[in-house]
Amino acid sequence: MRTLHHTIAMATFFAAALAMPMAALAHGPGSGRGGPHGGGFGDGGGVLQQLIHPCGATCFEDARGCHEAARNTALSCVQSACASQITAAQGACTPNSTFKACQTATATLRTCAASCTDTLRTSSDQCREAAKSCFTACRAGAPS
Repeated sequence: MRTLHHTIAMATFFAAALAMPMAALAHGPGSGRGGPHGGGFGDGGGVLQQLIHPCGATCFEDARGCHEAARNTALSCVQSACASQITAAQGACTPNSTFKACQTATATLRTCAASCTDTLRTSSDQCREAAKSCFTACRAGAPS
């Protein structure tokens, strides 16, 4: 059974070190949230939107792939650069550990992983910008 301290520590770690900002930009105009061209929540996960707006669907898929690649690169980076800190954090963040021990180990891991997570942030920003450009190109005349 996980303790509250363990749960908080793990949530803090994942939110700070591995969170990937995908936000709502990946949803192109009218892509499934009741947009101007229909859609909404009953269309089978965007299948109809993909058929109606293939250009935007391609943008969305490219953005998803870009973010996934950036996240996988960051995970590999942290695993390679911070193996001992990961092991220490895993040992310090068990259900029987103190919150302070887990917090300290997580802070040490976060410091070690900083360059990897900074690169992730930069890559995610580039993914978002590419998606915005793609959606703009779709609206400007590419088949939607």
